[in-house]
Amino acid sequence: MRGEVETEDGVLVIRRIFVHHRVAVSENVRSVVEEVHNAYAMQCPLYRTLHRCIDFKISYELTPAEEGGESGGRIANSA
Repeated sequence: MRGEVETEDGVLVIRRIFVHHRVAVSENVRSVVEEVHNAYAMQCPLYRTLHRCIDFKISYELTPAEEGGESGGRIANSA
């Protein structure tokens, strides 16, 4: 996650927030990840509170899951 700040009347103001998820999953759950990503923002209380005054860019990338994992996936936030 990272943000961009601007100055307005001498005060720092957060204008944009970029959220990027790296999701390690098996290929067979790709559609679930896409569905969750599409619904994520409007189910997040922070996003719902701030999205009218701060521009959010939310993205993700899929990486292969590690062998032997029970859940088949994990999420790591990164800038």
